[in-house]
Amino acid sequence: MAYRPDIDGLRAVAVVAVLLFHLTFPKFAGGFVGVGVFFVISGYLITGIIKSDVDRKRFSFLRFYARRGRRLLPAMFAVVALSSVAAFLMLSPEHLKSFATSAIAAVFAVSNILFWHEADYFDLSARLKPLLHTWTLGVEWQFYIFWPAFILAICSIRSRWFAPLMIVTCGAASLAANLLMQVEPATLFYQMPFVSSSSRSVRYCYGRRCQNSA
Repeated sequence: MAYRPDIDGLRAVAVVAVLLFHLTFPKFAGGFVGVGVFFVISGYLITGIIKSDVDRKRFSFLRFYARRGRRLLPAMFAVVALSSVAAFLMLSPEHLKSFATSAIAAVFAVSNILFWHEADYFDLSARLKPLLHTWTLGVEWQFYIFWPAFILAICSIRSRWFAPLMIVTCGAASLAANLLMQVEPATLFYQMPFVSSSSRSVRYCYGRRCQNSA
């Protein structure tokens, strides 16, 4: 598979932006946008992988989810386990109970929904939520539930323009939803349809295979 150094470079820029934001560098107050960049990259790569497998008539939901699990779950379980030890040693019983709820939500990929109900990401109370960052994994897994079936369905239509048109339509709908929901910033931040989960794949070019590992 061809290596794309430009995508890895963009990943590096996104990582640095997020790190500098969390280290409270004054010039990087908007560094959290790096998370959005990762979503765009992920959607781009995943769409390319699915489309490539569909074209070769070898797409398998089981293989797709197994690959996603091998890539994401080991690190996630390690983070939850180590955070559990730290939480047991450092948190009060009340906050420990809240942590246990968030750990269960993270394992079942719904932590974005849990934190959406509890607090804004930038609230002071968020500092007592060690697994707050797992909301992104919730968005990812929810995207994986919807997107492969969608790509498979639109690719079954024998038309050169149907699949790209449907992807662009999803992107436009996601953008419109974001504009209409400005009064609900927490919803825009945490929920999969509003995190541009579909529009992040609009930039996929059907005439060119995306070969990076996702």
